[in-house]
Amino acid sequence: DIVLMADTKEELQRLIQKVQDYSEVWRFSMNKGKTKVLVFNSTPKEREAMKGDFCIGKTGEDELEEVQIVTRYKYLGMEMESGDFTFKYYKDKVAKKARKALYTVRAMGVSAGYMSVSAAEMVWKALVRSLMEYGAAVLDGGDGKVWKEAEAIQIQMARYILGVGKQSPKAATRGELGWWTMNARRDLLRLRYWAKLVRMPKRRLTKQVYLARRKELQIQRDTDDKTNWCYHTRELLRELKLGQIWRSQEVPDNKEWRKVLFEAIHRREEAKWKDELAKIKSLRCYKTSMKEHLHEERRLPLSG
Repeated sequence: DIVLMADTKEELQRLIQKVQDYSEVWRFSMNKGKTKVLVFNSTPKEREAMKGDFCIGKTGEDELEEVQIVTRYKYLGMEMESGDFTFKYYKDKVAKKARKALYTVRAMGVSAGYMSVSAAEMVWKALVRSLMEYGAAVLDGGDGKVWKEAEAIQIQMARYILGVGKQSPKAATRGELGWWTMNARRDLLRLRYWAKLVRMPKRRLTKQVYLARRKELQIQRDTDDKTNWCYHTRELLRELKLGQIWRSQEVPDNKEWRKVLFEAIHRREEAKWKDELAKIKSLRCYKTSMKEHLHEERRLPLSG
């Protein structure tokens, strides 16, 4: 597979032709059925105006085959859309798969109590949670909002494991299992990936894209582009009191960074959890017995 990126339609067509010329030299052909063009941040009118601008064909041929402009394309398991970077369509599709997997897990005997809590948690992580965390490092780059469906699926699974009803408070349900919110999990994965980008050599294309987007954010100080992945990453680090690391771009080694991240996110989640409990009067006894909100990863090696 190959991905071609360009700022203008002329530059993209030039790149397409380069690949076509290369394929002729080495005697292979481009898959015209799978080759598509996706124009980000574009309107239907703009995409209509570009029809016919992208073509594939051998050098010297009179008739070239037009490359279709699409509004959605699946690459490496993630579906990207031309309209924006909220990934709404992809999230909805993944949530449906995760909910289907959730019902499969329930049928395995989780809700009936035939499985231990630790075994049920392992099944949850492997068969359900993993679906919603694929691509999590970039998934919330456009809207920064909580993915409500993912949170609802996690709470439903927690209720199955504990054998409690629909009316059980969400905060208490998570607290019993020591789970963070799904949003916190994605924050953790995003910042692990960000650290990987910072450590990456400058010759890597991914690092070059990151540096370009970070520079754009520095230039647009007064009018922050909220579709910029770097914007949400910077704001997240500030929220976790780690803004100095964003400014210096000096990240500790992998083991130390995981420890720093865990502690910072855990502090934030525990504070939010306690605030949730404080709003529910019926949980007075529960609040006195639950002194600390333990998280699953505290029972696991941080390097795992």
